[in-house]
This record gives sequence, C-alpha cells and structure tokens, in this order.
Amino acid sequence: IEGLKNKQISNERKTEERLRKLAEDLYVQYSKKHEQKVGILKKGYETKWQSKLNSAHTVNENLKREIQGIREELKTERKEKGELIKLWDK
Repeated sequence: IEGLKNKQISNERKTEERLRKLAEDLYVQYSKKHEQKVGILKKGYETKWQSKLNSAHTVNENLKREIQGIREELKTERKEKGELIKLWDK
C-alpha cells in the first residue's frame, strides 16, 4: 500500500509538472499572439492616421495657395481702385 501511495504521489507530481509546463507554454503562445495582434492594429491605425494627416496637409497647402492668390488679387484691385480714384479726381 505504501508503495502504491508513493507511486500515486509521484504520478500526481509529474502530472502537475506537465500541467504547469503546458500552462506556461499556452501563456507564451497567447502572449506572442497578443503582441502580433497589437502590432497589426497599431500599424493599421498608424497607416490610417498617416493617410488622414497627408490629406489634411494637402488641403492645408491648397488653402495657403488660395489665400496667397486672393491676397494678390486684393493687392491688384486696391491698386486699380487707387488709379480709378486718381482718374476720377482729374
């Protein structure tokens, strides 16, 4: 009976050790999978926001050019207005 008890205890220890190793292995696999998933999500968000940033930059540049064009047009119109006032005064 004592020999069977020792054998059972030994088998339980082996089983516990195998379960512990299996749990560690599953944890490592889960961690790797989680890191990959987070990396993919991060890359996706980075790409998405970089695209939006580039689009906003392009719109900003177009608006700057438009503002510059309007300023030039305003400058020209003021000059013409000044010339018309001079002609009117004569």
